[in-house]
Amino acid sequence: ATSVPKARRLAEEAAASRLPSTQKDDFVLMVSEAVSNAVLHARPMADGRIGLSFENHDGALRGVVTDGGSWSSTASGGGSWSAAEAERAAGAGARLHHYGLSIIDTLSSRWGVTVDGVTNVWFEVDAKAGRI
Repeated sequence: ATSVPKARRLAEEAAASRLPSTQKDDFVLMVSEAVSNAVLHARPMADGRIGLSFENHDGALRGVVTDGGSWSSTASGGGSWSAAEAERAAGAGARLHHYGLSIIDTLSSRWGVTVDGVTNVWFEVDAKAGRI
């Protein structure tokens, strides 16, 4: 119950000096959506947690949410997915009820999913280019 509010506070702190206010709000929303998805739809990592990290990446602020993967991701063999492939993998049923990846797709400069024992959903906001 406390994961998303805590993640929002951490995202606000990470974005405060790195992004203009409109992009900061978008970044915080993306963190909220990615953490919510991990809490609601994925297993935690082996230590029982969901990871959240922030990085400077080629002039952009990157958020990364790590979880233990969906119940079906371990059977997939791992790998990296493009944003379009991740949307397809979510399935039509998921798209009718959950808009987290669509919000991330709309607000981020770039995003993707990596599955290799754990699932990493990453997204970037390029402060120089403004919102795309």
